Amino acid sequence: MKYLFRRIYLGLRNIAIVIVCYGSALVRGSAKKKRGEPRKIIVLAASKLGDMVCATPIFHAIKKAYPCCKVVVMGTATYIPLHQGNPDVDEYLIWDEKAPVHESICIIKAAGADAALITTPSFSALSTLFRAGVPMIVCPRVVGGFSPYETLPYRMTRPLSVVKDHTMGSYAPAEYLKLLEPLGISATDTTKHLSFSSEAGKKADDFFKNHRLTGKVIGITVSAGNKIKEWPLSRFAEIADWLVETYKVKVVLTGGVADKEMVTKTISLMNEKTRESVVDASGQFDIDGLKALISKIFMLIGVDTGPMYIAEALGVATVDIVGPMDEREQPPIGFKHKIVVSRRKKPELHIMNARSYNEREARRQTESITVEDVKKAIVELMK
Repeated sequence: MKYLFRRIYLGLRNIAIVIVCYGSALVRGSAKKKRGEPRKIIVLAASKLGDMVCATPIFHAIKKAYPCCKVVVMGTATYIPLHQGNPDVDEYLIWDEKAPVHESICIIKAAGADAALITTPSFSALSTLFRAGVPMIVCPRVVGGFSPYETLPYRMTRPLSVVKDHTMGSYAPAEYLKLLEPLGISATDTTKHLSFSSEAGKKADDFFKNHRLTGKVIGITVSAGNKIKEWPLSRFAEIADWLVETYKVKVVLTGGVADKEMVTKTISLMNEKTRESVVDASGQFDIDGLKALISKIFMLIGVDTGPMYIAEALGVATVDIVGPMDEREQPPIGFKHKIVVSRRKKPELHIMNARSYNEREARRQTESITVEDVKKAIVELMK
């Protein structure tokens, strides 16, 4: 009963917000006004680490087209260190959907942006930017598939802004770049751009020196933001055993503080001899430090998760165990990158639909990828 009342309350609140937006539009007009060359652009990127990295081509394209324009990235506080050292980002504003709306509106108003881009459908983001008076807002309309992010309030408010189609099943970074077209920017370069601080670089150097990590060091990341994508730890352990025995390499297991238990479990499943060549880096680096650490390794192996995109941006080879994700939409591409796809008729998860799916089928798609499948991809990269 409590859940039902909350649903009713949220529904009525959202309708009220839609009415407020249209009432405001009668006074200020729609958010479709382009004011010549923009001086400041807000980019409100998706909240996941990998999605945020895949939005960096937008920042670079803006700077290339309008060198004097300031790029303001909005996202959760967690990812402030992600953009440390990135010359394409001038300012970072914290976006918290749980924060009081009037506070977010004040922050956006104070920024004084000429335009704002939203990479993923979000009613709260769109309505807040509109109520903050941003002259031009560009937001996506998902076509070619179902997206639970395109809620009814979002679809009702969307006509007040400039809309660009985001095609399901297409390469997401390229789709994000289409949001720039209403600003007079035509861009197709989907190269990711990241950097890290000198302090983080020194910490990574010291870590490598202290653990005597030399030659082709292989990184493995065992966790994922979405648990449905996580590959069995025993298989990662088997891969580590094979890497150490076959290539005589050192292996570094990465991860945050929350991943410590998973990393420890993975190491316990390895052969005793393998453990002598394995270093546990979990919980020892923040995001800035993680970038520096990943930049020093030869190859990163893991499921489709944020660190894989950090590796891609820093020119590090990757083996991406895609699992239930659509391999066309976001995984690293290029000769340095191998994608291991599950045995399936169609992918169960998409960038624009990672909420509504068949959990049993998604799990099956993850577990259908074998150790031999991953070994084959590694061998091809090692050549």
